[in-house]
Amino acid sequence: MIFILLAATLLFCGSFLIQGWVPGNFGDLYLYVLPFRHFAAETLQGGQVPLWNPYIFSGSPFLASPQSSLFYPGTILFYFFPLAQAGGWFASLHLFLNTFGMFLFLRALSLTRTASLAGAMAWGFSFFFLAKFSAGHIIHLSGYSWFCFFLILFLRQPTWPLASLASVLMFFSGHLQVWILTMIFAACLWMRRLVRPGVSRPNWESALTPLILLAGVVMVQALPTLIFSLRSFRTLIPILMGQRAAYDFASSYSMEWKSLITWVLPNFFGNPMQGMFIDPGSPSTYLETYALYFGLLPLGLAFAGFWDRLKEKKYFMIALALIFLVLAMGKNSVFYPWIWKIFSPLRVPARFYFLVLGFMIVSAALFWNRRISGGKSWIKAALLLLIFIDLYANGKKMVWAQNPADFMMSGGVLSRFSKELESAPMPFRIFSDSKIANPNKSMLFRVPNVNGYEALWQGSTLRYFFLTQGMESVSTTGLLEVSAEKDSFKLHAVKYCVSGDSDVRPILSPSPFAKGDPEAACRPIGIWRQGPNKIISVWKSSSSRTFSAFLSEAFYPGWEAWTDQGNRLNILESDGYFMKASFPNFQPPRRNIYWIFRPLDFRWGAWVSAAFILYLAGLGAFLSQKALQERVS
Repeated sequence: MIFILLAATLLFCGSFLIQGWVPGNFGDLYLYVLPFRHFAAETLQGGQVPLWNPYIFSGSPFLASPQSSLFYPGTILFYFFPLAQAGGWFASLHLFLNTFGMFLFLRALSLTRTASLAGAMAWGFSFFFLAKFSAGHIIHLSGYSWFCFFLILFLRQPTWPLASLASVLMFFSGHLQVWILTMIFAACLWMRRLVRPGVSRPNWESALTPLILLAGVVMVQALPTLIFSLRSFRTLIPILMGQRAAYDFASSYSMEWKSLITWVLPNFFGNPMQGMFIDPGSPSTYLETYALYFGLLPLGLAFAGFWDRLKEKKYFMIALALIFLVLAMGKNSVFYPWIWKIFSPLRVPARFYFLVLGFMIVSAALFWNRRISGGKSWIKAALLLLIFIDLYANGKKMVWAQNPADFMMSGGVLSRFSKELESAPMPFRIFSDSKIANPNKSMLFRVPNVNGYEALWQGSTLRYFFLTQGMESVSTTGLLEVSAEKDSFKLHAVKYCVSGDSDVRPILSPSPFAKGDPEAACRPIGIWRQGPNKIISVWKSSSSRTFSAFLSEAFYPGWEAWTDQGNRLNILESDGYFMKASFPNFQPPRRNIYWIFRPLDFRWGAWVSAAFILYLAGLGAFLSQKALQERVS
């Protein structure tokens, strides 16, 4: 069966794997995934941990962003293979893992191979997961791919520690919403077991061990991400923009009840891949809320399976599926106005649908197992073929090959800026406005940008531009339009505003990247970076005195400043966004200041994770040795 699922995966993905291209998508692969993976690989190959990203938002935490996926094993592909090839193989691998995981899960429920294969194909090749290719959401797909493996191990108490390791992989994959929804689902199963009559109740002590293991191993990512999340723009939306804006953010991409028509008619509302979606300007609306199809036959089997459970008075699975469906409807359900604040940090309520889909698949497989598995082999083979042909014929349009060179490789004006930065005595930034679809492309050319594209970015960025440029200057993923002549904007050391290769506007009288107090007669004469986490600034003065050194880099806890004599300087936030260090006793003529980003949350998290990993390694070695001795004796 594994070879059947592997062959089916290759049929979907072969077009871009053969050409060494990437899955065709509407942007997130280019906006987000590939620039981040390139930056991480380049930094690690240079012998540093990418803690800080100097190329977007005038500097921003990198490792603390969960979608950096720095500790996820699958990310290794991007460290050893060309960017495009790694992206294609990464997406294909996780499509297969997701499909194969459902097959193993259904087999763990004691279903036949054909029932499990039918469920696996309907799950893995459903529109919900194929849409991750079209959206460029391969980080999401990598998280979903561990869902079934987690459930297999979670269903049996002796394997709970292994379930925690599957949860670790899901957490490290980078999309926290997938992990959080999975933990909500696991909590529902736990509560069900607690109240179900005739079933042994779970041991709380046995549950505590895997939870501690999970928390300990992921601490290197979880602690920086937690601190970053608490300081992110999402926490400031209700404060700066009001509760209505916070509600709109939390309820964006809610499913609509009418979208369930696509269970039967997948193209009823059109689709953006063929340019005929009802909302042509928003393909993401289709990919998040209308990509629900998982095959006509599996749909019929699912409802037949639910009917069987109703007749048997087994309501749990149906009730939970309905609850998750209502949650997926978000603002289009009557209950959401009461509970939206609970899920407000997550956004995209429609992603609850994957739990609904899971119940539908299990119901379909159970019905197959009961009513079809005993039938003739040729009938089962024909039905399996029918399921795959249906999903392939309707879903293949979501998976196509795209040449990344058309979007990523041509530097144009960015190549010019990169060369100019190499010879410039003082760094500068650009600002790519809303006409530039991919502000993160500057990361590929090491060109610092005031703008960027991120799902989680600093709250100080939102506050600064909201207060100095107005509400219209910000969006939920980055910056829009700004007034380039404002002094507050020039503090970002912007030299060029960019709207395209042929539309570059120099900024008149740009502010320098670093400056000292005018009355102190102390000025910077050279600034350069040693990797993303360290900046060296050289200052000159003819007199010995105290002065403040301003640096046009975003302030964030974890930045330190040291002099060339080993004295640590006090860093404060300056002008609501940047950094300033007080130099108490400047000795002329020249002195260096070393600005280093090494946040305490990362160091603490790394020590905790290392301790737990060493403990697990030691425990594993002890148990292996013990098992070997018992076998010999």
